[in-house]
Amino acid sequence: MRRTVALVTVGAFLGSGAAHAGPGWFEVQSLDGRGNNRAHPEWGAVGEAYLRVAPARYADGAGQPVAEPNARYVSSRIFADGGQNLLSDRQVSQWAQFMDHTFGLREDTNTDASIPWDNDAPPEHVRNDLGSIPMRRSGVVEGLTPYEQKNIVSSYLDGFAVYGGEQGRLAWLRDGAKLLLPKNMLPRRKVTTDVSRYTEAQLEALRAKGATVTVTGEKVEIGMLPFQPDLVDEVQIGPLLQSFGAQPENRNDEVVDEDTLRSIVFLIPGCQPRCLTAVVDVSALDVERGRDHGIAIYNDLRRAYGLTPQPSFRAISGETTESFPADPELTPGDEINDPDSLGHVSPGVRRTTTAARLKAIYGDLSGVDAIVGMMAEPRLPGSEFGELQHAIWKKQFEALRDGDRFFHANDPALRIIKARYGIDHRRTLGDVIAANTDVPCGDLAYNVFRTHPPVG
Repeated sequence: MRRTVALVTVGAFLGSGAAHAGPGWFEVQSLDGRGNNRAHPEWGAVGEAYLRVAPARYADGAGQPVAEPNARYVSSRIFADGGQNLLSDRQVSQWAQFMDHTFGLREDTNTDASIPWDNDAPPEHVRNDLGSIPMRRSGVVEGLTPYEQKNIVSSYLDGFAVYGGEQGRLAWLRDGAKLLLPKNMLPRRKVTTDVSRYTEAQLEALRAKGATVTVTGEKVEIGMLPFQPDLVDEVQIGPLLQSFGAQPENRNDEVVDEDTLRSIVFLIPGCQPRCLTAVVDVSALDVERGRDHGIAIYNDLRRAYGLTPQPSFRAISGETTESFPADPELTPGDEINDPDSLGHVSPGVRRTTTAARLKAIYGDLSGVDAIVGMMAEPRLPGSEFGELQHAIWKKQFEALRDGDRFFHANDPALRIIKARYGIDHRRTLGDVIAANTDVPCGDLAYNVFRTHPPVG
């Protein structure tokens, strides 16, 4: 357990402003990323514009997002799961998103960019009384044309997801929170997924707050609603962290889980005499956010990453046809609006091809949203990604490694910490979970980023 303190030690030395000298052998990393690159101190700092790898795509060339086709319209015809929930065939766990807001987080504004919603559209199966999907435009760096959005966290892997990025929070962790226990141990919580760890009153309290509680023999399964972080303490951190590594992610393709991502229903406060609902669609928001940020069309982004542009819709999806079939279950001439077009004729095989629906939505390749095209690509052998996603993430993570003086493979201070204090930073996430909960390593996957059977 003492070895996990290395994470806290590094975080405790983070300072505000530019990187500066620490206790002789240790250089203090700035909280905002400034000074990481000595030749260009502003690179990667908070408030700087995201890098743009392809020409901006705005309706007016300056900052007005393109408006068509409607993002929910696209979502309902491409991303809807059609009643099938297909999981990663490479056993990728739900820890996959852990680092996402450590090196990238946009700024929100008050400028409305809500996505119009049509309750009478044929594929719709949920009602949205709000009449739109709420969304606001991202903040931009002042004085730049076309618009360039700003990153409000440092662009480095600096522990932001763990420690936050404010000096006050770090002071609280060091002093007010009393983070370390006697003998420099990190806090432990006695938790497990055995039902005996919870009283019946605790389980009832969880149910009352909207959690689903299913008891099977000596085990309990607790399902939590989104946006309720107060339930973490009640569910207990051990089984929660254990479950992240035990449950596979959905397959990384154009099919998005309906209930948890594509049609999240919320009750609007004041629901008497009738409860009004609002709906959030993450896939539609992703499409619209790409337009908000002026992301290039699919083929232009492929060019920017050194890939050959795709000549047809069937080339995008890797399918053999981009025409709708002559099928008595479909409405001739209006297949794109027929809910049966999303139905499955066999597991994982739909009545219509993705290529046919893409062509019906966009007409030609000149307007295909990058995220829609890249999600429709077939996966590369042995990968979760299609060609464009693979190229994007390869470039991004190489930059995170090579452009960061404090990356763990580049930072000499970590070797000095090991030599002086016997604390080795080379610990797996499973090691950290086991050291800080009562879930032993033997009850975790060997690699918690995959849902492999427990080892040892």
